Amino acid sequence: MDRRSFLHLGASGLAGLWLADLAGERRAFAEEPAARPRADACIVLWLNGGPSHVDTFDPKPGSKSGGPFKAIATRAKGVQFSEHLPRLAEQAHHLAVVRGMKSAEGNHQRARFLAHTGYSPNPTVWRAAGGAWWATARPQRRRRV
Repeated sequence: MDRRSFLHLGASGLAGLWLADLAGERRAFAEEPAARPRADACIVLWLNGGPSHVDTFDPKPGSKSGGPFKAIATRAKGVQFSEHLPRLAEQAHHLAVVRGMKSAEGNHQRARFLAHTGYSPNPTVWRAAGGAWWATARPQRRRRV
C-alpha cells in the first residue's frame, strides 16, 4: 500500500465516521418531543439569616454535620427534607433543589452579592440581581383583575 492509498483510505474512514455521527444526531433530534416544557416561574428562596440548610432542605441524616431534625422522604427520588416540611416534601417532584454552591469569597456579604448578580462586588459599578434579569427576559403576562 502506497502513501496516497493510505491517505485516501484514512480520509474515507473519517468521512464515514462523521456521517454516521451526523445521522445519529438527526435521529436523536427526530425522537425529541415537539415542544419542551418551559418553566412558568422561578422562585429563589434566599434564607439570609433564616433557618440553616441542614434544618430545612439538606438534613444530611447519619452524618456529624447533619441537623438535629429527622429527615423525611419526598416524592422526588433520593431527596429528603426536614420533618418540618411535610407538605413541601409532597411537591418536591416539581422542584429543582440546588444544594451545592461554592465560592472563593470568604466574606458572606460579598458572597451573597456574587450569588445574586453573578459578579464580584465593585463599588463603582452597579449590577442588577438575577430576579431582575429573569423578569426582563420573560414575556409580560396580562394581569387579571
